[in-house]
Amino acid sequence: FSSLTLINKQSQTSKQGETMAALNDKRKEISPTIPSGMPKMKGYITMGMIGLTAVYFAFVYALKDSGAYLKPADIYCVNVPQPCSRPDLFAFQVSSCLAIAFVGIYGFWVWHVSRRVHWAVPATSEGRLFAYLPEGQVLAAANFTFQVWDWVISLLIPEHCTPIMLVHHFLAATVSYFSLEYQYLQYYGV
Repeated sequence: FSSLTLINKQSQTSKQGETMAALNDKRKEISPTIPSGMPKMKGYITMGMIGLTAVYFAFVYALKDSGAYLKPADIYCVNVPQPCSRPDLFAFQVSSCLAIAFVGIYGFWVWHVSRRVHWAVPATSEGRLFAYLPEGQVLAAANFTFQVWDWVISLLIPEHCTPIMLVHHFLAATVSYFSLEYQYLQYYGV
């Protein structure tokens, strides 16, 4: 009887030791977190800023004397020599169209075609708020790029350089930055 008790106690001690070792190993584990998306997307953001700026100034330069064939509405020609030429407005529309088209087409693809957003995120409140989506990260970076670029370019266009528009672009860029930096609300960003 005493040898069985001794074996039983050794077995329990061994199991307790294994349990403690597993618990210590578990404490050493780092919880899975998604790091900031900003460093990963910095190159894309920079290229987006350069690309939008290049398109904008290329159109401004190419259309500098476009008043004869690309006449803006009279409200945009106050205190402007005639024939009125406002290539800045057209260049802004072209550049904005490129950025918005990218976000729209990519978002449509993710939501309706690949449908990854529907199965890659848990169908819970927490999943929709805090789940990481690479596609959401791309859209947050694209929106951040566009909003910062738009804020800067708006300083050059008198009709766009109003407090309401500048605050709008600042706040939209801030929301995009937080989604990118802290990796949240990406489901709703798609």
